[in-house]
Amino acid sequence: MLRFGLRNGSACVGSCWALMLVMAVAGTGQLLWSVALTGVVSAEKLMLKPRRATRGCAVLLGAAAFGAVVGTAFL
Repeated sequence: MLRFGLRNGSACVGSCWALMLVMAVAGTGQLLWSVALTGVVSAEKLMLKPRRATRGCAVLLGAAAFGAVVGTAFL
């Protein structure tokens, strides 16, 4: 039972570490990020071709990160 829990937990961290990192950096009380990442995870779980959803979400998150960096550079 313990071995199953450790294996399942490590698989979850291995597949979701980037999303967990976004939430850790975004901080508490960021409802918009929580809703957006819930949509990402739901799309990856429910779509017939999850790789397409994963790639699309990666592009959107990368564009958002680029926009955030560029936006702070001009402040």
